[in-house]
Amino acid sequence: MKVSTLIALVLMALQVFSITPDEIVRASRSDVDEALRLFHQYIKENPDDVKGIERLGKILYSKKELEKTPFEKAARSENADELLKVISKSKSPIDERTFELLRTIFSDLDKVMSSKIVNLDAVAISACRKLPAFVEIPSSEFSDRLLKAYLLSSVPVGLEDIGGLRCVENLDEVVEKIVEDLKEFLKRGENFYMKVFYTIEALNLPLKDFGDLKDYAELATRLETLDPLSVTPQEYSEMVEEYESIEMEKDLIKRKLLRVAMNLASRGVDLSGLCDDPELCPKTVVYEENRALKSESHTLEIAIAVAFGAVLTTIVMVSRNPKVRLKRLKKKVSKDPLNVDLHLKLARLYEDLGMVEEAMREYKIASDIVGSGSD
Repeated sequence: MKVSTLIALVLMALQVFSITPDEIVRASRSDVDEALRLFHQYIKENPDDVKGIERLGKILYSKKELEKTPFEKAARSENADELLKVISKSKSPIDERTFELLRTIFSDLDKVMSSKIVNLDAVAISACRKLPAFVEIPSSEFSDRLLKAYLLSSVPVGLEDIGGLRCVENLDEVVEKIVEDLKEFLKRGENFYMKVFYTIEALNLPLKDFGDLKDYAELATRLETLDPLSVTPQEYSEMVEEYESIEMEKDLIKRKLLRVAMNLASRGVDLSGLCDDPELCPKTVVYEENRALKSESHTLEIAIAVAFGAVLTTIVMVSRNPKVRLKRLKKKVSKDPLNVDLHLKLARLYEDLGMVEEAMREYKIASDIVGSGSD
C-alpha cells in the first residue's frame, strides 16, 4: 500500500472520530465537565477555528459559572421555559452579570420572550419584571391582545402593572399604543366606560398624560351609574368642572351631562351661573303663574323622558325598523317643533344609531326650548 494512500485513510479515520461543536454542546446539557474535556480535545484538533472555539468557550464557561445557583438546571439543559419559571419566582431582579451569562447560553432569549409576552404568557411577563431591558415587542399586536383580554373577556388575564415590564425596551411606545387603543374603545359606547376605567386601574400605565384618559373614564362611569333625578346642582357643577378639565375628545360625556342638565332644568334649577357653556348650563325661565300647572306637568315629562327614555323607547318601538322609527319621529318633530319630549326621543334614537352629531343637535334644541320657556 502506498504511503499517500495510508495517510489518506488515517486522515479519514481522524475526521470520522473528531469532535464537532454540536456534540460538545449536546454533551454540556448533561455533563459540563465532560463537555469541557471534549472542548479541550477540540481545541487541539481545530486550532484554527477561532470563532467556534470562542463561542463554545463562552457557553461552557457560562454554564460552569451558573453551577450551584438557582439557574443551574435550566442553564445546563438550555430549557428556556424552565429558565423563565425560575426567574419569575426570584424575589429580586436578576443582576447584570448573571443575565449576561444566561444570554450567552440562550442566544435567542429575546425572540422567545417577545413571542411569549405578546401571547400574554403569565410566566414570561412575571420573568420580564425581573430582567433588564433587552426585548422589543410589537406594540400594536400586544395592545390588541391585552385589551381584548381585559375588555372583551369575562376573566381578566391578571397582567397588572404593565409599567413594571422592565425587560421591554420599547415600553413607552407600547404604553402609548395601549392608551391610544383605550381611547378608541371609549368611543364604542357606554358598555365600555367601566371596563376601561378598571382596566386603567389594573394596568397602572406609566404615562405622564395618562391622567386625562383616566379622568375621562372615571367621569363617564360616574355619569353612567348615577340617578339623574337625585343629582344636586353642586354635584352637577363639580362634574362640569371635571368635564372642562379634560382635553381629549369628549362628546360622549357631554351627551350624558346634557341629560343631567335637562333633569335639573326640568326641576326649575337655573344652571346658567355654573359654567359658560349655554348647552350644559342653560338658564331656566320662571313661568307665569297661570301656566304653572301645565309647566310642572311638562317638566315632569322631560324628567321621565331623560331618565328612562331608553327603556320607554325600547318598549314602545322594539319591533320597529330603526329607519322607520327615525322617519316617523322626524315627521312628528316637524309638526310639533317645540315638543321637548319628541326632541329627546329623537336624540336618543340618533344615539342608538351612532349618529352622534345629530343626537347632539337634538339635545341642544331640547335644552334651548326648556331655557326659553316654550311649551
